[in-house]
Amino acid sequence: MIGFCGSPWTLAAYSIEGQSSKEFNKTKEFITKNIDEAHLFLSKLADACFLYLRKQVQAGANVIQIFDSWAAQLSPRDFDVFAGPYIKYIIEESKKQCPDLPIILYISNSGALVERMAQCNPDIISLCHTVDLQEGIHRAGKQFAYQGNMDAGVLFGSKDMIEKRVLETIKTAEEEGVRHIMNLGHGVQQGTPEENVAHFFEVAKSARYSK
Repeated sequence: MIGFCGSPWTLAAYSIEGQSSKEFNKTKEFITKNIDEAHLFLSKLADACFLYLRKQVQAGANVIQIFDSWAAQLSPRDFDVFAGPYIKYIIEESKKQCPDLPIILYISNSGALVERMAQCNPDIISLCHTVDLQEGIHRAGKQFAYQGNMDAGVLFGSKDMIEKRVLETIKTAEEEGVRHIMNLGHGVQQGTPEENVAHFFEVAKSARYSK
């Protein structure tokens, strides 16, 4: 069973904006004008995330995934200030209590942040579809396992195309010699034919790594 939690930065962004946003200007204004308060808020959210994930583990979760849906709205420099340290804190605290607990880190539109994801030291890096899988592995390192990263848009295509992309993704991970969880690089998009989603799962479940 997988446990899930948003990251402190993403939770803060939703809290400050009051809704989703394309630019998160209210949040950026707040953190630049109120740096101490921003860090206090993020610290409290990080503690809450850790407690929430711990409760999920106690309830039976044997893997947890941290989502930072809006980290790409930050420059890499600001990620190092307002996002990365809090993700790393949650991972470190979780590992103190559950050293063998696999932790997945996912960031949407993470092309500029792959190396920084690695610095947070999860067990599994979940790459979105905007990152070439082979390049992402080379950038972050082969000490991690990987999840992803087929474009969810492919599920609008033919079943032959879906099967081809699934097998190509698996082959890339296999050739790089890393542990890999076949998955999409983003959630299923609204309007995707249900039979295509089912076909994706059927192909992924039936595929076999040769190593």
